[in-house]
Amino acid sequence: MKSITYRGGLVTFRIPRHWVEEYEEDGGGTFYEDRPDSGTPGRVNDFETATGRIY
Repeated sequence: MKSITYRGGLVTFRIPRHWVEEYEEDGGGTFYEDRPDSGTPGRVNDFETATGRIY
């Protein structure tokens, strides 16, 4: 597993070490297993917390 520090540390989570991580200019990120039949969900745009949305 590898730790992902996302949005400057607002969120930290772990994904399998062999997954690909890609970041976009708009701040979104995509995390996936790089194989055609994986069906891996993984796009992260924003999060909602008890205090509101984090962009």
